[in-house]
Amino acid sequence: MINKNERGFEMKEIDRIVFELLLNSNGRTTDMLESICGDEIKVEVVKQEKKADKIYRESYLYTSFGNFIVSHNFMILYPDHVPVNFYQKVLEEEHVIGNILKADRLISSRNITERGWCLPNQTKDWDGIVKSLKFEPLSTRESIPYKQYDLHFFSTNNTGIKLLEYFNPEIIQYRLQNDPESLNVLERR
Repeated sequence: MINKNERGFEMKEIDRIVFELLLNSNGRTTDMLESICGDEIKVEVVKQEKKADKIYRESYLYTSFGNFIVSHNFMILYPDHVPVNFYQKVLEEEHVIGNILKADRLISSRNITERGWCLPNQTKDWDGIVKSLKFEPLSTRESIPYKQYDLHFFSTNNTGIKLLEYFNPEIIQYRLQNDPESLNVLERR
């Protein structure tokens, strides 16, 4: 049996490991978030606009069951470097990008350009403007995990999409609160 103090330490360690996997993964982030949350992920587009030859989009992802905000994202899409059908779905349907890639079986490669942790007052968009996120950490001193990466299509070096994702540090707690069996598995160790 694990006592409360040991459980607190173990949970922090488990959180760290899960976020380390999320921040270092070159796979579809949406798939990982759905696995971590145990729920389908949906998107809410805050703003999407075309400037010159780029599409800028600010959105957040949330769980379909609990409406728990999983991440706050900033994207730049380069229309000339993505498949036409994909581009149309992003413009018209506002689906989660990872779900479009999966449904259309699109092959893409990812290049992580930056990852880590930042304080809430350090979260910025692509223009370097400090942004408040849709979710709030429990403390203003609590760090927020983030990942910045490029997606490439057509086996080229041209970036099709640049993504900057800030992840809610409470994702694992959300899962444990909504799936108590997850915590029981830890206690059986």
